[in-house]
Amino acid sequence: MVSLMVEKGYLNEETMEKVLADEDFQKKRKERKKKTSEERRGHYDADKCQARIWMEGHDNIQCSLSKLEDGCLCKKHQTCSDKDQGWWLGMIKEKRPEKPIWYQEPGDKGVEHFWNTDEEGKEIMKKEKKTEGEGDTPPGPKKKRGRPKGSKNKKKVEEKKELSVEELLILLEKKKEKKKEELEEGKEELEEGKDVEEGKDVDEEEPSKYIVDGVPYEIKGEEIMDPEDFSPIGVTDGKGGITFEDDDAKEKHLENVEKYSP
Repeated sequence: MVSLMVEKGYLNEETMEKVLADEDFQKKRKERKKKTSEERRGHYDADKCQARIWMEGHDNIQCSLSKLEDGCLCKKHQTCSDKDQGWWLGMIKEKRPEKPIWYQEPGDKGVEHFWNTDEEGKEIMKKEKKTEGEGDTPPGPKKKRGRPKGSKNKKKVEEKKELSVEELLILLEKKKEKKKEELEEGKEELEEGKDVEEGKDVDEEEPSKYIVDGVPYEIKGEEIMDPEDFSPIGVTDGKGGITFEDDDAKEKHLENVEKYSP
């Protein structure tokens, strides 16, 4: 402050040296030196802010700021008290809160603080964290990190049991072929110049459709019948075609192809 006054021109260097050498000035500077928490413990000043402050877990340290003219708190602690509906550490002359929790923002979980002395002023011994191997139970062998021995190979065996996409497709195709050997139902789709569906079926009481060269024949078991008069035409050849009963049946098929062609 004195240096600033010299810089501003309010004091000259000679006057500044006299001020700094003054005993009363030096004494005042020492009084203004910040006190430690040990020096401030239990010290009460009725002219100062009455708020208890947190300093190294001591419960008897008073705020060092001057209180407002119309209150018992300083401006800082009065603002906090109005905001939080009371100062979280209480007043210096009141009983301390046993589990003080400081909320940084409204609605948050808050941070619990712990005193370093009990209500009678006796120091509280803090529990030290046990290191590895300490305690009532004897330390056992250290566990190795990672997967247990053999589990990785086991996983590989399990993975081998799973079928690939190609293997699944082959399996489905085999099942499909087996199904076709037992039962083959004709589809309603017509494709010119091409057999659309294989026509093998199991013995059933009701005939089903068997399409060959665009002609929707009736089929019962392996026997293929004309769709108009149900006269026999032949049997399935296992390839989606017909093994004709005779030449007349074959000629009848050619007539049907011409008739059903678009």
